[in-house]
Amino acid sequence: ALIKCKERHSDLATIRNEAENNLVTRLIKEIIPGPSVVTYVWIGGTNLNSEKGFFWMTDGETIYENYTNWWPGEPDNKGGNEFCLSYLWKGDKMGWNDLACNDLQPYVC
Repeated sequence: ALIKCKERHSDLATIRNEAENNLVTRLIKEIIPGPSVVTYVWIGGTNLNSEKGFFWMTDGETIYENYTNWWPGEPDNKGGNEFCLSYLWKGDKMGWNDLACNDLQPYVC
């Protein structure tokens, strides 16, 4: 996903406030038909090689300094290898989730 965004001279989405979160969730819902199962969509956060927790790849700002929208119980680093940030979309709810970086998922630049 990161490479595909870079090929388009863009970055994975960075969410710093509720307005940006609402914009990105609206875009996701326009692009992807309503999920019949759980759907994940990459955005631009990671905690890979970080002692501070998750940060935005665009500028290194830690996610916890401003707005967050974690799905309940997340981040949980399930399996010990969830270092990248995605939206988790289930039913009519959407929130942030940590996920293994090598999973193939849709993405938002």
